[in-house]
Amino acid sequence: MPKGRDLALPFRIAAALLLVAIVTLTVLQVVFRFVLGSPLVWSEELARLAVLWMTFVGAIVCCWDGSHLRVSQLPTYLKGWLGRALYGVNGAVIIVFLAILAWTAIPIVEMAHRQNRGALSLPVSYYRSAAPVGAVLMIAYLGLRWWRLCRNRQTRVEVDQ
Repeated sequence: MPKGRDLALPFRIAAALLLVAIVTLTVLQVVFRFVLGSPLVWSEELARLAVLWMTFVGAIVCCWDGSHLRVSQLPTYLKGWLGRALYGVNGAVIIVFLAILAWTAIPIVEMAHRQNRGALSLPVSYYRSAAPVGAVLMIAYLGLRWWRLCRNRQTRVEVDQ
């Protein structure tokens, strides 16, 4: 994580709260179904919505921390400007991918807004919007991380050690 203020703290808290909600909903599902014999119809849908959003909120945190799955051998051996350049190219590729994800997901969210989901009667767009919102926020956090690391003249590997 870049040194300084943790700009991902609100997303860390949100991911933790979503995880607590998922566990609580799952336990309630089991208790109501098998102990009380009266299943909650809506709990599975709400847990699924929370899992989708937790995935993208957690990915935002990973972008800030630089902890996504990666192969880091080459940047370990490259020092100075060459390591920073490789890190920059890697970041640019990720940002382009996330921009394509966000751009192509917007029409899907618009179409999904006209459909409702089962017991909760929520528009399907509530589920689908996690991808473009998450992608845009990941781009923002990768850009902030990139700017902060370049300003401090550090490579990703130097920051994490």
